[in-house]
Amino acid sequence: MKGLSPSSDLLPLAFEENDTTLVRILRSIARRLPGRLQTVTNGVECLIYTDWMCHKFTKSRIADSVFQPSPADHEKYDGDPQHPRKLHIVTRVESTKRCPYWEKERRCLD
Repeated sequence: MKGLSPSSDLLPLAFEENDTTLVRILRSIARRLPGRLQTVTNGVECLIYTDWMCHKFTKSRIADSVFQPSPADHEKYDGDPQHPRKLHIVTRVESTKRCPYWEKERRCLD
């Protein structure tokens, strides 16, 4: 067979008889050093690395002052001013689709 090279055993027999452009490209890739191929694959991994997206969208947009206890909060939510840490403030994102079951009587049935 013509055109045999050390890497031609990697290609199927059907490709060895017909020396086309595709076979030449495959042989040139197979002859490259593994170190070069490893460098190329590492470069591709860097391009599809998506951990930066998580940092962008997980930052809290609630101000720190919301979580600090104040006397007005105790009056509003019937908390104990002597034990300010026992006050539990619930913050949630308002949904445009549905109301939670505990707010349906007040707001959603209007």
